[in-house]
Amino acid sequence: MAAPSAARRALALLFNTVLAIALLGLAWGSIPGYFADPVRTLAAVCALAPGWVVFASLTAGAGRGVRHLDEGRGRLVILNVVWSLVLLTSARGIATVPGGRPLEWAGLAVTVLGTVFRVGPMIQLGRRFSLRVAIQAEHPLETTGFYARVRHPSYAGMVLMELGLALVFRSAIGLGLALATVGITVPRMKREEAFLAEHFGDAYRDYMRRTRRLVPGIY
Repeated sequence: MAAPSAARRALALLFNTVLAIALLGLAWGSIPGYFADPVRTLAAVCALAPGWVVFASLTAGAGRGVRHLDEGRGRLVILNVVWSLVLLTSARGIATVPGGRPLEWAGLAVTVLGTVFRVGPMIQLGRRFSLRVAIQAEHPLETTGFYARVRHPSYAGMVLMELGLALVFRSAIGLGLALATVGITVPRMKREEAFLAEHFGDAYRDYMRRTRRLVPGIY
């Protein structure tokens, strides 16, 4: 069963890559039109390639594991729709924020940082990482590395990536989306923590007491 699962992840990776590139081309009039700018090019490569390659090759994908939480896909659909709006409005100079080229380069730096914190935990967890809140077979609690001071480093990376891309595109809508993502994600983090506390017991509750959710020492 492992081979079909890997094949499905590879097909999903290919489909999402083609879809993302097509959307970028639609927003900027053509695919070469989008990639003519080095900042946009680097941002797209950084945001798409590392995460999708690691997700398809090293993680459990959307695996349900031996236990999982039943959740809808509405959150992902909403985020995809709004990010399509971000691209289309940015390409047409709608709802842009001032700052020019320096802001775009700063956004690229934030995107790179976010990618590290999004992809690094995937690599660290390997097959324990899933898009679902799930416990995989032979799933020890991780409290080191990216997880030493925050409980949800991959979510933190996701928010940083969205913030960085909003700055790259100088999109006011994108900045609002980055903030909204925190509000959307907090309930999921709470459900995930309750789920893991039920599974790991006092070990996870002790871990919660000495860590923060997203930002060390703050939240």
